[in-house]
Amino acid sequence: MKQIELGHETISFQDIENIPEIDVQFGACRSYPDGHFFDIIDFKKKGIERWSVPHLDVSRAEKQIRAKVKPENFPGSADFFVKEMLSTHVLQVSPKGKLFVNRGNFLNGTSFYMIDTEKSEAFVMMEEDDEEPMFYTCTGGFDSNYSRWYFVRWPLSDSAAIMNGETDVARCEIGAVELETGNVEIFHTLENDDRIHQITVSPDDRYLVFTSFKSDMRVRYPRVAMAEDPEGYRRSHEAGIIPKSVVTLDMQTKEHWVTEVPFPVSAHMEFDLHDPTVFYVSGHNFSISYKPEVIIEGDGAIIKMQIQDGTTPVIGQYAPGDLFRVSQHVPFSYNGKTIITVTNTPNKLDLVDGEMMTLWRREELFPYPPLDFSLTGSSVSPMPSQAFFSINPSSDGKYIVLETSEKFHFYDVEAGNFLEATMQRFLPDGAGGTGHTRIVGR
Repeated sequence: MKQIELGHETISFQDIENIPEIDVQFGACRSYPDGHFFDIIDFKKKGIERWSVPHLDVSRAEKQIRAKVKPENFPGSADFFVKEMLSTHVLQVSPKGKLFVNRGNFLNGTSFYMIDTEKSEAFVMMEEDDEEPMFYTCTGGFDSNYSRWYFVRWPLSDSAAIMNGETDVARCEIGAVELETGNVEIFHTLENDDRIHQITVSPDDRYLVFTSFKSDMRVRYPRVAMAEDPEGYRRSHEAGIIPKSVVTLDMQTKEHWVTEVPFPVSAHMEFDLHDPTVFYVSGHNFSISYKPEVIIEGDGAIIKMQIQDGTTPVIGQYAPGDLFRVSQHVPFSYNGKTIITVTNTPNKLDLVDGEMMTLWRREELFPYPPLDFSLTGSSVSPMPSQAFFSINPSSDGKYIVLETSEKFHFYDVEAGNFLEATMQRFLPDGAGGTGHTRIVGR
């Protein structure tokens, strides 16, 4: 890894009134014209530790991807693909302050950061000029004792070949960073689809599970807005999204197997807090048009899966018919039971009983008209500034801290209502959030 410049500041919000004592820490990615900064937000200490780094030069990877891929084959557009190389997706922090940041949101980035907050040192994992550029997962994963952090990467040229229809697999390398030394080990290689979004270690360290974020339509969207060619969008909608899978790797035997999910697109997954064999996968069911816009293809799901002796079957799902998945889901423990809190675009928060996979509670955040699917069967996703895209349950399950593009809000789980108190995000002019938040230690 290459060492890079690092900045730091501390922001206190001790003086803000009416915020309850909430035991939650989470990390958030931010961006502004001069670079990126990363917030570790601590509602128990009522402060923010902010770490900043300059922009990276991705011109070499940009030049190669533009040269290798035909313009009509890019998801969204070529400019959107390159922008995703630079966008930061999620911040993961170990309890001892080792901080990792992945790139890419809908697509993937060509690097990741590692920041040692105790030594105030920052490093970037990125190939040298004489090496093949690589794409990396948008979210990595810690092992149970926070000694290693895992990722997947694959050659840029493999993604280019897949987009051009020349192959359907990439040479995926699974690696780990030793948190104590910063050493990187590539310890396994397998062939799989590209655009892998998340890799997560099972709580017993036996398995690695990873998911792709490929929402490719069987029939491509027209290269115009939906209103200009509704019949073209209807044909794409009716053809549907190409199904994708969850991959499970046995760390002992190095065998892996693939399970197709019943709702596209798998993207995010989170393990149960009580059963180390069970995890929950997002069925987002949306894709990206050429503009780019998020196009919701219908209702999504939370899919419950369980690792069972060389298989990972689906054992349940929450698919009520009106769950429109765009962002985050997080399981938490409340009174001894697993509750999954999930954003429901654009104005609802669903809380799901993790055992029964049924709705436990739904909150409407603000008035908003129902999504209109009448034109094509699909819908351009609304993006109101009040919508919650990041959700952070407290360790005791009593509160959920939610973030919009404007401020933080607080949901009282026991009382079943939102508090009147809100809090600013403390962003400088010209800055905004990217990706979604993640609780410290996950």
